[in-house]
Amino acid sequence: RNTEALKEVLEAAWDKLTSLDESDIFAKPVSDDMAPDYSKFVSKPMDLSRMHAKISSKRRVGQHTASSDYASLNDLAADVELMLANCIRYNGLKSFFGTYATKFRGKWRKSLN
Repeated sequence: RNTEALKEVLEAAWDKLTSLDESDIFAKPVSDDMAPDYSKFVSKPMDLSRMHAKISSKRRVGQHTASSDYASLNDLAADVELMLANCIRYNGLKSFFGTYATKFRGKWRKSLN
């Protein structure tokens, strides 16, 4: 497996994610101060800063060092879906933030094609 090629794919996907208009609201972790009881609704938080940290980190795979915590683009896509599902779970599908999450999901999926 070519870890540098994967890193390039992940970085390109990251650039697409952060170029979307709605990306600002997903940029940083959500705290209970920002969103009361968020941690009661969301057991596995995810945001763009965590994803970038996972893209940038190194991990051991056997005797080799992988260039990312993600083993594939699908792993990153799963975290994007988790982030958006968390937003909708907490805020509701029809809320302002739920609508933003839905728009973000559509644009993100379109950018992958």
